[in-house]
Amino acid sequence: MKRSAVAAAVVVALAAVVFLLAAARPGQGAVTCADVDADLRPCVGYVTGKEAAPPAECCAGVKSIRAMPSGTAERRLACECVKQAAARYKGLDTDAIRDLPAACGSQLPFPLRLDFDCSTYVYNRALYIYWVRENLTVLMWIYATISEELLDLVLRQSVMAFGVWSHIQSIFSGNKPSRVVHLEAELYGLCQGDLTIVAYCHKLQSLATAFADTF
Repeated sequence: MKRSAVAAAVVVALAAVVFLLAAARPGQGAVTCADVDADLRPCVGYVTGKEAAPPAECCAGVKSIRAMPSGTAERRLACECVKQAAARYKGLDTDAIRDLPAACGSQLPFPLRLDFDCSTYVYNRALYIYWVRENLTVLMWIYATISEELLDLVLRQSVMAFGVWSHIQSIFSGNKPSRVVHLEAELYGLCQGDLTIVAYCHKLQSLATAFADTF
């Protein structure tokens, strides 16, 4: 990886830490269900399967909810408000709801699951700081192990390791037909040549694994 790419990855990762730690600080003002409802209304198309990705207004709303007061009681209320807002809509995609924070690059302090008991949420700053550190570790590992071309595509997609990984997955999932054609051509053209039998078998195993990943 080129030095410029490494520098950009480090800057983004540090920005992620700053953003996530800032989100852990107590916010100002009271939480209201009206505010939560207004924040999530632009997300309806995405969580009902009508839109392939959450629009900018939706992600802005998710980040707004994240910036709400960080006390246990306030976040329990915000959690209940989210569930109440969701109950007003039919045909919700539970997977899209669960993945919404990651898709927006702004993880919420409580899981977005309609069956989640909001009363069980307890804010633990020490645990959150630990999670921030672990998220950074995984994020840097992803940045360090993918190609520079792929890094350019995902570098500023999310400050969440899960969000970056999901974006990488979507890139390859959306490219399956052409990838299969490429792998077939490589398999048909493969010959041992100067390769040892071990290296040749290893190459066949790599192609078999790549084929399995397309299904």
